[in-house]
Amino acid sequence: MMKRRAAIAYTCAVVHAIATVVMASFLAPGLTGANAGAYIAAHRLAWTSSWLVWQCAALTLVALYATFSRPAAIIGALGASIDITSEWQYILHGPSRTLEFAIGVFANGFYSIGLLLLLVRRRDLPLSMRRIGWFVVLAGFAMCAGSAFSIQWIEIASTAALFPAFVIWAILAARCDV
Repeated sequence: MMKRRAAIAYTCAVVHAIATVVMASFLAPGLTGANAGAYIAAHRLAWTSSWLVWQCAALTLVALYATFSRPAAIIGALGASIDITSEWQYILHGPSRTLEFAIGVFANGFYSIGLLLLLVRRRDLPLSMRRIGWFVVLAGFAMCAGSAFSIQWIEIASTAALFPAFVIWAILAARCDV
């Protein structure tokens, strides 16, 4: 189980690191600003490919949660189903307030609740992993709030904090022997 968890966790960390880079590089210009539609039309392949990377990130997150807690994985899977469905809508139709709300509030909310449950249930995890996990949960809930109330600076700041911290958490999970 340890080798399997390590492989899943490292995969999750790498995919999330790549997803974070493509968010900043290829998706952000299509999600904000008056020229978003023109950007998407001019960069259709990058736009679509970047969302596919995020779909892989969702699946690896659920797989990683499953190595620690079945209930956390089930809650994470609810988030992933919303995430992936909404990301296909982004690919096919472009951004909308409904999709921003679905991903920012519901998908990220379920991911955050899943990790919260995992941290509460698995008190045997190393202290560093628990502390970073709690930070990830708080950043995830901040993203939910920013998305719920359409406060872009909170969405951006929480995203900038959340995903690098999650990558670190996943690496710690790979090294976890409990």
